[in-house]
Amino acid sequence: MSEAMNSPKTAFAVAFAVSCSIAVAACGGDPDSLGSSGNGSTAGFPTSATKNTTRVGGSNPTEDAAAVALAVWPGGGQRPRSVTLLPGNWQSAIAATPLIAEPFRSALLFAPDGDVPDVTQSTLDRLNPTGVRSAAGVKRIRIDDAGDPGNTQQIAAQDPASLADAVDRSRLGGGARLGNSVVVVGENDAAWAMPAAGWAARSGDPVLFTQQNAVPAPTAAAIKRRGRPLIMLLAPTSEASLSVEKQLGRLGTVRRITAANPLLASIEFARFRDGDAGWGVVDPGHGLVIASQSRPLDAAASAALSGSGSYGPMLVAPKADDLPIQLAQYLLDIQPGYRGDPSRGLYNHGWLIGDTDTFSEEQQAKLDALLEISQAKELTTQ
Repeated sequence: MSEAMNSPKTAFAVAFAVSCSIAVAACGGDPDSLGSSGNGSTAGFPTSATKNTTRVGGSNPTEDAAAVALAVWPGGGQRPRSVTLLPGNWQSAIAATPLIAEPFRSALLFAPDGDVPDVTQSTLDRLNPTGVRSAAGVKRIRIDDAGDPGNTQQIAAQDPASLADAVDRSRLGGGARLGNSVVVVGENDAAWAMPAAGWAARSGDPVLFTQQNAVPAPTAAAIKRRGRPLIMLLAPTSEASLSVEKQLGRLGTVRRITAANPLLASIEFARFRDGDAGWGVVDPGHGLVIASQSRPLDAAASAALSGSGSYGPMLVAPKADDLPIQLAQYLLDIQPGYRGDPSRGLYNHGWLIGDTDTFSEEQQAKLDALLEISQAKELTTQ
C-alpha cells in the first residue's frame, strides 16, 4: 500500500475534407458484436456505482460509447467539439482515439456499415458538437466508407497502418501539435493494443500499427514526421518481432512495454514513464479505466475517460470469475493511505466498463475495497 499524506485488417476508408464532417474509415469487423442498430436501447449510465467505482454498464460497446460520451460531455455548457462515428473493427476504432485529444476533442460513437443505431443517434443529438475552429468548423468525423458521405472529405486506406497514418495527418492538418512520441501496436491481437487507446486520448499520440516481421511504410512515415521520437512499443514478440524492434530503432528510441500476458502488460504501461510520455502511475490519487479483453471495442468506447476527469490508464482484464490476482496486487501497490484525517488524503477511482456479464457485482465490490483509502499503520521500534 502506498501512503500519501498530502501529494498526489477488409476495407478502410477515411476522408480528408474541409467541411462540416470528416470521414475516417473502416476495416471490417463483426458489427453484431456492437449490438443491434435499431432496438431503441439506451446507454444505461450509470448502471451501478460504489463509493470508489462507477460502472459503465452497457450490454455492448455501442451502449458503452454512448454512456461514456454523455459522462464526459453531460451538457450544461460541456459539449464536444466534434463526434467521430466508428465502424465495428477494433483496429479502426483504436486508430481514431487520438481524435479525442486536442484540437478535435471528439466523442467516439459506433455506427457500423453506415448504419446509425438508435442509441448513437440520440446521443449524437444530445451532444450537439460545437465545431473545431482550427479544422474549418468540422463537427462530425466518420470512420466508415459506407453510405453517402455527404458534405465530407474522405480518407481512403487499405490496411490499419495506412488508416492510422491518415488519422495522424488529419489531426495535424487540423492544428494538432506535433509531439515527440508515438505508440506502436500489433495489428492482430487486440488485447495487447487496447491500453494504447487511453493514452492516445490523453496525449494525442498516434496509435500506429506494425506487422509481426515488418514495419509498414505508413507507420514509418508517421514516425519520421516527428524526427526521431520515443517509440512506445506495446507488443510482445508474437505481435512485433525482434526484427521489427530493430527496424523501429532506426527511426527513433524504442521502449518495448510488455509482459507475460495482456493484463500484466497493461499494468506495465500504466507504470511506464519516460520524460513526458507515459502514465507513471506508481502512486495513489488516480483514475483507472478497467476494460475486458473479451470486448476489445470497449477500449475505444471508454478512451475518453482516460483523457478527461480524473485521467488515468486503461487496465485490460481477462474474462474471469474472480478478480485477477495481478490486478489486485497492482491496486494494493497504489492504494491510498492516510494518518489522522482521511479527508486530507488522496483517492483512487475506478471506471468499470461493461455489464455484469462482463464484470460481476462481486468483482466490482472487490475493486471498490482495493481502491479505498486505508489508514496507514504506524511503525514502531523496540
